[in-house]
Order: sequence, then C-alpha cells, then structure tokens
Amino acid sequence: MQDGVPQPVTPIPPAKEGPLNEDGSETRRAPAGIAAALFVAFLVMRLPFRGEFLINWDSVQFALGVEAFDLTAHQPHPPGYIGYIFLGQILAPVVGGIPEALTWISIVTGAMAPVVLFLLARRMLPERFAATAAILFGVSPLLWHYGSVALTYAPEVMLGLLFALFVHRAREENRVRDLMAATAVFTVLGSVRQSALILLLPLWMLGLLGYGWRVRAAAVAFMTAASLAWTIPLVRASGGVLSYLGEASALADLAVARTTILTGAFTGVLQNIGLLAVGLIVGMHVTVFLPWIARSRPGGALGALRASDRRFLLTWVALPLVFFILVHTGQPGYALMILPIGYIWVGSAIAQVVTHPSPRRSRPGAGAAPNPPGLTPVAAILAACAVLSFFGLSSLAYRAASSDLGARIQTRAGIHSPADRTTSHLEWAPTQSPLAQALRQYSIPHHDLYWARLMEFIQTHQPEDSVLLTAIGGPIISGSFRQLGYYLPEYRVYAVGWDRAGAFGYLFESHGRKSTYTVAGLNTSSATLNLPPETRWLVIPDADVAALLEPALPRVRHQLSNGTVVTVADLGNGPRRLRFASEGARASIGAD
Repeated sequence: MQDGVPQPVTPIPPAKEGPLNEDGSETRRAPAGIAAALFVAFLVMRLPFRGEFLINWDSVQFALGVEAFDLTAHQPHPPGYIGYIFLGQILAPVVGGIPEALTWISIVTGAMAPVVLFLLARRMLPERFAATAAILFGVSPLLWHYGSVALTYAPEVMLGLLFALFVHRAREENRVRDLMAATAVFTVLGSVRQSALILLLPLWMLGLLGYGWRVRAAAVAFMTAASLAWTIPLVRASGGVLSYLGEASALADLAVARTTILTGAFTGVLQNIGLLAVGLIVGMHVTVFLPWIARSRPGGALGALRASDRRFLLTWVALPLVFFILVHTGQPGYALMILPIGYIWVGSAIAQVVTHPSPRRSRPGAGAAPNPPGLTPVAAILAACAVLSFFGLSSLAYRAASSDLGARIQTRAGIHSPADRTTSHLEWAPTQSPLAQALRQYSIPHHDLYWARLMEFIQTHQPEDSVLLTAIGGPIISGSFRQLGYYLPEYRVYAVGWDRAGAFGYLFESHGRKSTYTVAGLNTSSATLNLPPETRWLVIPDADVAALLEPALPRVRHQLSNGTVVTVADLGNGPRRLRFASEGARASIGAD
C-alpha cells in the first residue's frame, strides 16, 4: 500500500529448494532417500491393518477371476481387468493364496502412491512442501482403506500418478523417452482398469502436443500395439468380440444406465454426486480447509504453482470429474483417480501459508500478525487428524448404523435392502441393517469380525444336510451370496432376490466355487427352488431374507457374539421345495 492506495499484488514464486544453477534454475537433488523413507513408512503402517476377508462383492469376483476367468459369470465383472487378474495369478502361489495376493497388490501400490505423488509434486513445488503433500496423501483415510483391501483402486491411483509424472516430464523436459514411458505406463494402467484409458486420455494427448508428427505417430503406434497385447487375450478369454461387447453392454445396462444423465433419472446423478462427495470429503479430511486458509495469500491457494502446472492439473481432472458426476460413480474409491490433485492443491496452500506473512501486516492500525506457522507442526497436526479419522470415523459410523437407535431410524426412513422391499423388519438385527451393511466394508476390523463369526457358526452345521439361503445385492449393499459361496465352497449357497421384472424368487446357486450367476439371470426369478433330498437345515445369514419366512415354517434365531443374527429353519422330514411368492412390494418364502 502506498499513500493509502492499495497496490496490485504480484504472486510471489515459491522459494527454491537446494542450490541453483548458473542460470538461476533450481538444481533438483536426488529424492531417493525421501522416496524410500515414504515407501517403507507407509508399507509398515498398512501391514497390521490389512483386510483378512475379501471386502465386498467386486472383491470376491476378482478372486474368482484369478482362479477361473469367466466374464459371463462375472469372474471378474466387465470390462475384465485382465492386467490385475494376471498379476494376481502370478503372486498367488508366492504369497499363499488369491485373496492374499490381491490384498498385497493394494498394500504395495497404496504405499507407492504417496512416493510417486512426491516425485510429481516436487516438480511443481519446493521439495519440503511436496513431501508434506505426499505424507498427508499417504495417511488419507480413503487411500489407507483402499490400500488395505483386495480392490483395483490403489493400483489405479499409483499407476495414474506414475503416468502423470512421465507426462509432466515429457512436457517440461521435451524428452521422447519420457513420452514413451508415459505411454507404456498408460497401457499398463488400461489393463488394470480399462476405464482409465478413456478418463486420462486428455492428459496423454496433452503430452503429445510438444512433439512433431513423427514422434506423435510413433507414440500412437506404440500405444496401439501395447494395448493390443492385453486386449486380444482379454477378448479371447471372454469368448470373442461379440461375447465381450455383449457382457459389457449388459452390465452397463444394469449398473450405468440408471446413473447416467443420458438414460437414467436425475436421482442417479444425485447418487453419483453423493458417492463422489463422500470419497473426496473422506479422502481430503481436514486438509480441505487449508486452501480456504491460504485464499488471502498472493495468488491464492494455487499461488505456488505455475500457470502451466495449473493447466496440467485441470486437464487431468476435467474429464474424470464430468464422468463421475454425469455418468457413473460406483463407490467412493472412484475419487482416488483425482484425489492426488487435491493434495497438490493442499501442498500449494501450505506453501502459501508458510512462506507468506498474514495480510494483517498490511492493514493500518492492525497489530503485528503472528509469524507464519512452521511446516512441521502443520504437517503433524494434519497427519494426526487423518490417522484419527481412519481409525475413528469408519468405526464410529458403523457403530452408529449398527446400533438399535440407528436401525430404528433406518426403518422409519424407509431404507430397504435390495433383497427386501417389504415393510416388515421385525427380524432385523442392527448389525445387519442396510446402512450397517453398506458401512461395514469401510471398517475393516468390524468387517473381518462379522465374516469370521458368521462362518464359524455356519460350520457348526454339516454341509451334507444344510444349505444356505442368502440375499443377492450390489457392491454397495450386498447380501452374503458371493462371500459365502467363495469361503464355504462345500455348502450349497442359494441366492434369492427381486428380478428385473419385479418378482421375488430364486436366482442363483453356488457350490464348489462354481456359480450360476450371470447378468441375464437377473431378468427372471424362479417361484420354486428344489433342494437336495438330504437337506434338513436351511441356514439364513441375511436378516432381510429371514424376515420373509412364512410363520408356519419352524425356525430358531441365533445371535452371535458380535450381534449378528442367523436364522436356521428346520425343514423336518417334509418335502424339499421352497416356494416364493410376491405381489407388489410384498414377498414371502414357504416350503411345500
């Protein structure tokens, strides 16, 4: 301010780290020590908290796909994830099992992701702020969760970050080898999650812009050849082009059509927004307030970034954000693709807060502003909040949803499981309420305890005279059909639910890890189910299915130590046929 007149503020460039070259440019030091420390720290932190049981419906399908690839039976579901499946097949004999292999993939890539973020962020920010952003990203509850369970989101974010790193180097340093490295990583990422090829394509195209047509043609040719290297085996394993496209189209019609703005109701878009918002809010936790704190610094929260880096990040986030809002978001893990951008934003905000004095210093009559906070206390506080949110938030949310009060609130709110559209919830157990089922997969200790206790009880019944009657649902609120079919292959597991025509009945069977599940099978349910002649006990682990049993069918409700309720129906010496009836929103299960 001069003579009382405010002067325009010129953003102050971030302080350089390390010695400078003769031309004033920064000499970048080898980051190997910091990168190694980050990797080891996050690997060690995740090991004690990794999931013991496959975390959800998709997770089981990946494990089944590693064992016997069959896209028709959703082993795994389309579009196939063949790179992920192939890696699981390689690692399973080494680590002692398929679930363990898939979990280890997430643990290692989840620990690697902050390392790669550090390497990328230090190209945009001073090294200490890049390291701070990487640490905060590493303790993000979202990354921590998906980096501890057998799903594809941790490898996706790690490979996506590595791809972005090479694209940034290719643009800034104009080296063809970096462009080709980016292309190679991009094709590997596409084999792990095929959707990433579309969503991150603009970033790859941005990397091509600085090169002549010969280099671009070579990159496109390399990209095509490398993609065919996994596309051809994928299509062949799926039964050919028509079969592959048919299965992908059927799943899109089932899952995506109801959420996309093109064919679904606006409620589908609201669902997308809700899941994405949950992913970003949980993923960013309290760090989301730092850009707001830095808004008054010169250049705002992004003031430590160059204009070219801002354009780079915008190109990265634009298409995924539009897709996740207007087309499909399946679960909060989708947000991991764009979450690193938020942490680079946070790193810039911290740099602005730490390196620039408070604007109060310029106000006439204002007292002296406190010195900018040191970086170490800021990072320590935020990291502590993230760790506490990981250990406390998911557990607290699950405990609330699985309490008696939580179950009553859900009942009054009309929240129903996919297997139960009736108004009868008399046999609900709070731990098996719809919201508790949805939240349990995000509290790994509760999830592992639930399945351990459930399977211990079921195994007190002999598979020769007992069958399991389970609900079938989606990846967010699932019945136990997929998990029990995988972990208890000696039992016959039957899935019941509402078909796409609106009738309740028998849908699928699993035995010996062979399942009759197909998307086409959801079109029509059966009104009857003929059980093996030696069947005596009908074990029902899903409370919403047990609530549909007709009163005349004898049953006993067993409450396990963790609050789970399992219903066992005695079929006696009578006929071995179940009868399903439904009318409108009501259904029942009886025996003939």
